[in-house]
Amino acid sequence: MNFIKRYGMVSGVIAICFCVVVYVVFTTHSIFTISRQINYVAEHPYKAMSEINKIRARVFEMNTYLPIFISETENNLDGIRSVLRTSCQENEKSLKILDEIYLGKKEDLTELNDALDELKRRLYKVWKILKIIRWTDRQSKSTLIKK
Repeated sequence: MNFIKRYGMVSGVIAICFCVVVYVVFTTHSIFTISRQINYVAEHPYKAMSEINKIRARVFEMNTYLPIFISETENNLDGIRSVLRTSCQENEKSLKILDEIYLGKKEDLTELNDALDELKRRLYKVWKILKIIRWTDRQSKSTLIKK
């Protein structure tokens, strides 16, 4: 009888220890999950504003530097095209990030995306016009040289 009481008590202690360990594991997991969610909520506005500011800076750079590129000698079309392409690609990356983290209305992102697409189309038209101007300029120079 003494044998059964002793091992019954040990198995009870083992069961209680097991329950405590399970409780601690689940509690720790819950704390880490809540901590991640709190960090996400705390960092979210900063990430969204960071991406928006990156887009704003790229648009400002294009607005500032495109006239300089255009006025430079020989209309460096490759440089202009490279700047425009890089800027548009970076804007698309920022839009993808915003699409994942933005908590506001999706219409806001749709409007921003549409505006950036319109800007890209217009910049492409400017690039095509510059290409035509460069071609006609070369043609007129070659004509003058032949005469």
